[in-house]
Amino acid sequence: MKQLILTCVLLLAAACSAPSTPTPTVEVIPNPPISTPSQVTLSLSDPFTDEVVNVIFELPENWPITAGLSNLRIVVIPTLKPLGEGNPTPSESVSQAVGTPAETLTVNGREVFMAIGGAAPNSPLSLAVTLPDRNYFLQINVLQIFEGTAADYREALQRIIASARLSS
Repeated sequence: MKQLILTCVLLLAAACSAPSTPTPTVEVIPNPPISTPSQVTLSLSDPFTDEVVNVIFELPENWPITAGLSNLRIVVIPTLKPLGEGNPTPSESVSQAVGTPAETLTVNGREVFMAIGGAAPNSPLSLAVTLPDRNYFLQINVLQIFEGTAADYREALQRIIASARLSS
């Protein structure tokens, strides 16, 4: 897989009545040796309490990180969205984000909900995963793909979002 450099951008406005959240900040953790994945910590606002929640991602090898979560290849917008009555499910939310039905995949033992809007590779993509013991889920919307194949970014982003966890 080609090298990717990730950068964080503004949060996507919620598709429904979910509370708005501030722009995420990114703490960049230097790349460990090439044999182990890198980590990125996103500080996002809890949609119910507005407290800061740190979500950690494991990045595959050959994804060196500079200042966040975007690059020549992808622009991603992470957000936490509430679960519960009156709010969309992760599957509904990703479907609303790109206008196509969501599919449910199992990656590293976790369900990842994904929808691709339009023809790949230059199509918007939305992924979501629930976080253990929380009443919200993490959604990542990918706004544009500049290079590479649909299979490349699809596989890589599924792995990344499936690795998401809250810092302790």
